[in-house]
Amino acid sequence: MRERSSSDADLPRPFAALDLADQSLGGLQLRGAIFSGASLSGATFDGADLSGAKLSKADLTKAQLQGTDLTGAILLQTNMTGAYMLVVNLSGANLVEANLTGAHLPGANLTGAILTAANLTRADLSAADLSGALMTGAELANANPAETTLAGMHLPDVNLTSICWDDSTKWPANFTPPSDRTGCNE
Repeated sequence: MRERSSSDADLPRPFAALDLADQSLGGLQLRGAIFSGASLSGATFDGADLSGAKLSKADLTKAQLQGTDLTGAILLQTNMTGAYMLVVNLSGANLVEANLTGAHLPGANLTGAILTAANLTRADLSAADLSGALMTGAELANANPAETTLAGMHLPDVNLTSICWDDSTKWPANFTPPSDRTGCNE
């Protein structure tokens, strides 16, 4: 892995379908790398550059991605259940049908991300920025968007059942937030 880590975006990095579970890959330059279908559960990518990486259908269950750059990454149908992604940059990322159940995303940058039909049940989105994110059909039941910027988001058909929000949550213009905050008590 380390010998294929480089700031040279033209260097081929095919890691598709490899088993890299529980590996320490923090700080690596993996811009544009191909991890589609790879097993990355429990792997550590803290501070890595995965901008433009292709991670479709990869397993990132309980992976550590603190401070990781995933700008413009393709994460279609990726499993990120319970992943720890403090201050991760997912701006412009494609997360269509991604599973982020119970993921920890405090301070995450999700501006302009495509989260169509993504599952964010019980996800911690506190202080995250989802400005301009597309979330058609997304599942946000019991999620925590306290102190989160949701302004400019597209929220058609989004399930906000028992979502835990507070007065600092910034909702889209002309949007009435759900009155039920029972998720805050769970």
